[in-house]
Amino acid sequence: MEKADRFNGGKPKYGLLPSWLLAGTAYRLEAGAKKYSAWNWMKGDYVSELVSSLERHVIDFKYGETVDPDPQMNGTDHIDAIICNALFIKNVLINHPELDDRFKIEK
Repeated sequence: MEKADRFNGGKPKYGLLPSWLLAGTAYRLEAGAKKYSAWNWMKGDYVSELVSSLERHVIDFKYGETVDPDPQMNGTDHIDAIICNALFIKNVLINHPELDDRFKIEK
């Protein structure tokens, strides 16, 4: 049998994403959907708010706390919150640039 022609050059190779490392992030998104609503994060938020959230989770992790103590986050890790916040920032930069309120230094 002959292999079908495929034109996959230049397309992302999603098979390289380590799903076993992203499972906690999926659980975090699931907990967020229950707390806020599914896909609420797609509406966007100010980048400064998202960065502040990301930084709070980094600080908690940096000083030894692995699991987020928020009971609504179902025992998900701070690392998963950091990943989610990074994804949320990327969403804003792509889909809601009007919410990019970062301070920009003039060069």
